[in-house]
Amino acid sequence: MVPSLMKNLIHSFNFKSKKGIFFTLISLVLVTIITHIFTQGTAGLGENEATAIRIQVLDGFISKMENFYIPLALESATFKGVNKTVWHMYTQEPDVWLTNPGEELGSIIKNGTLETPTGTMRISDNNTLINFTSRIKGIAAASYGMELSIDIHDVRLTQIAPWQLESRVNFSLTAKSSIANWSRQYRIATATLSIEGFPDPQYAVNTEGSYTKVIHRASTQPSEWDAAHLGVFIASGNYTRFEGGNAPSYLERFKQSPLSSSCCGIESTVNDALLPLAIQNQQKSYADYQFFAPSSPCPNGGQPADLYNIAHAAITPPFRLNFDHVIKYKVDTQASQISC
Repeated sequence: MVPSLMKNLIHSFNFKSKKGIFFTLISLVLVTIITHIFTQGTAGLGENEATAIRIQVLDGFISKMENFYIPLALESATFKGVNKTVWHMYTQEPDVWLTNPGEELGSIIKNGTLETPTGTMRISDNNTLINFTSRIKGIAAASYGMELSIDIHDVRLTQIAPWQLESRVNFSLTAKSSIANWSRQYRIATATLSIEGFPDPQYAVNTEGSYTKVIHRASTQPSEWDAAHLGVFIASGNYTRFEGGNAPSYLERFKQSPLSSSCCGIESTVNDALLPLAIQNQQKSYADYQFFAPSSPCPNGGQPADLYNIAHAAITPPFRLNFDHVIKYKVDTQASQISC
């Protein structure tokens, strides 16, 4: 009866598909499970049998905490933390860039703070992992006299695929009640998140928030690229991946000078019309990671530049690419080399 009730209540909600909006409901589900068993399931039983059932229920509660609630709370805290970090990066003066995004975002996910050369910066207050776990601790104490302790030791964010992040927490959990005690030491919980829907720090910070993008994956396949598809791609603001390319991963985009990623690089193209006037019509490749990087179109002192104007009815000028991207997007017949 107990496992069946838990399963039905838990799976009546599609928690995994919703990022960060169902944690009050989760807490209520856990409370409902315990209340139902405590008030209904022990009626008419002897003291020993009732105690055994209560221990079983609380043991299930702890298991759900460890294997369900904490991973989902981690997912929510990650989603909230990444979004708030990008906003803070470009609203601060001077702009803030990360140096070790995996660790620094882990700190923000855990407790909402970022250590900078000028001191500790508060990024988030109410949507951290510590905040989420505190909510269920309060419910356990107020409703059932259970002293619940959840120690968050370490949180780290990593890029595990071009379009996926993994958030990982090391935690310990102890619980004390009048009938039993529980201890779970140095456990690992993980949450896998798609990067689609996250804001891109490169656009937000480099344009001081006037040109922002969120990650959306283009459906165009490598064999399908041509000038018409490229025009749609520019207008949509979507992202793509070229195997063997030099683009940075999503996490690398939190750095002022992102490094290329062989496993996880993604890229988009800059739409000149959406740029601030001060940086429009640049003599740069409009592949975004090249556009936002310091560069010179004439690195060889008077030799023809590795830069090409792209002219096509589907592409609003100016739009330029280096030779590598001319080939990748298959627009060589629409490309004319720029002279220094």
